[in-house]
Amino acid sequence: MKTLIAAFAATIALSTSAQTIERPQFINQLSVDTCSTSPAHILVDTAKTQFDLAHALSFSWIALQTLDTDPNSYDDDKDADLAKAQEQWGLSNIKMFDNQRWNVRAMITDYEGDVFLTFRHTDSNLNWLLNADFGLWNFDHSFALNRKVHHGFATMLGSVWTDVVSELQARTQDGQKVHIFGHSLGGALALLSAPGLKLEGIDVAQVYATGSPKVGSLDWVADANQIMGSTPVYRVTNTQDLFSRIPVGETSLDEFRELFSFIPSIFTGLLDKIRYQMPYGLFGSHVSMVDEQTLVFADALTNDYEEQAYWQGIANQFRDIDENSNNIVDNVQQKAGVITTNLGVHLMRKENDGYTCTMTKLLKAGQ
Repeated sequence: MKTLIAAFAATIALSTSAQTIERPQFINQLSVDTCSTSPAHILVDTAKTQFDLAHALSFSWIALQTLDTDPNSYDDDKDADLAKAQEQWGLSNIKMFDNQRWNVRAMITDYEGDVFLTFRHTDSNLNWLLNADFGLWNFDHSFALNRKVHHGFATMLGSVWTDVVSELQARTQDGQKVHIFGHSLGGALALLSAPGLKLEGIDVAQVYATGSPKVGSLDWVADANQIMGSTPVYRVTNTQDLFSRIPVGETSLDEFRELFSFIPSIFTGLLDKIRYQMPYGLFGSHVSMVDEQTLVFADALTNDYEEQAYWQGIANQFRDIDENSNNIVDNVQQKAGVITTNLGVHLMRKENDGYTCTMTKLLKAGQ
């Protein structure tokens, strides 16, 4: 009898903890003091595809809690808890797809009658090398759309593509829709995969990518936008996040080149040659977290201008350092500090100004 009572109590607790909560309740449970720790509940209304920062934060936590639990990872997240994602957040039928050669991990899970697909963020030195492999190449995979895409990202996505497509096709036979998301490298793979999945006959409901770099050429972006049609694609960035602004677009190369004014002209000439190999485009609706209270929506053209201003701002900081530093060591240290600061806000769990904390503060401020 005691066993039956305990089992019944556990069932009640599970159904209660995984229940859907309303947006005010979700925001109320968040705390700025604990913004780098995952919340008790998430908020994802699968019927709602208008942009919602609460959805962006919830998707971010799902990715962190589920994909950072690999015991072989060199950077395993101490707060990651797959059981929490299942028991408290309602994820079920979780399946992981790993490619050890390229250190790629994707997860597919059921949630409230629909399907989630997410990709792990950068998790190894190999991932960083592939992130930097930004040449535009042609690939045979459907996600490439017969256009040129980021070589490193496409290599990683291609390593799990067939398995991911097959699993999603099997799970969506009865009309289930797929929600795709990820942060950093995971966001890049989310963006890159979405139009390809549509071509594969999979009903994509929405895409959320936080802190994602650019993933494809201008031609790829044009075709991807046409294929996605009215399906929303949201690219959420911290306005000071350096990683989300690379590869540097053609319109910002002059400003970017100013960062290297101290190197010989032969190398700046190389940058001019790169100019014609960097026709990267911005895919999706752009949502910038400017500060702790301001959320700005921008089209691709406005985002291009903002990117120019961003690189010019760093160039101005470098110029001030050149004029005021005491010696070359001091000069290098100060410039390294500028870059470190702009890379630091890219991190998800960084206290105060990382993505989860910035999103939490914005939600608390009424966004």
